[in-house]
Amino acid sequence: MVPSYLPTWMIGNMTKPLDWYTGDVLLDTEDLNLMYDGLTVADDPEDTRIQGRKCVLDWMEEMGSELGKEYVHSVNRYYYPRE
Repeated sequence: MVPSYLPTWMIGNMTKPLDWYTGDVLLDTEDLNLMYDGLTVADDPEDTRIQGRKCVLDWMEEMGSELGKEYVHSVNRYYYPRE
């Protein structure tokens, strides 16, 4: 079940103006579908790859003063990495 009153395709389409403005893809419908289907959730707390991770809300509280100061363009990050 999708945790929203709006379907993911509609949410993705609603972010298109921001994509056009930034020249980036801020929210991808496929990524939303993966999250909503639970495929991006770690199920095994014993998995060593996730043991050092923390709740996103805890991370936001810790990093709050730095959030929003720098924009990282995802297209540049993934397709044109800095040398």
